[in-house]
Amino acid sequence: QSSVATSSVPAIKVTSFPFSSHGDTNITIRWEVSGGTPGNISNTAILWGYKSGSANISDYSKATVIQTGKTLQQFSTEINIPPSGTIYLRAHAIVDGTDVFSQEYQISIRVQTSGY
Repeated sequence: QSSVATSSVPAIKVTSFPFSSHGDTNITIRWEVSGGTPGNISNTAILWGYKSGSANISDYSKATVIQTGKTLQQFSTEINIPPSGTIYLRAHAIVDGTDVFSQEYQISIRVQTSGY
């Protein structure tokens, strides 16, 4: 009995984000969720916070609005970043009941100095 359907391992990757940004602004983060059979995304969001964390939801103090869908799918969200510091972020999804995390990224926040 041969199976035509090939199972692929769920994966997630951040495809676009600013490496640095002025503080107290909205930034856009985009990510892609792929793989799985059938590839149902029951939950995906960007986890973020002010400390570096591991691939664990509880390591991050904040999360964006939960989105759902079916692989292969692109997502995007906005985060209002704080006035200063560094934020750490990781994309997370649950695909067919399996947790997947992207690598961690960081965004340096530039403090506004001029008064324009």
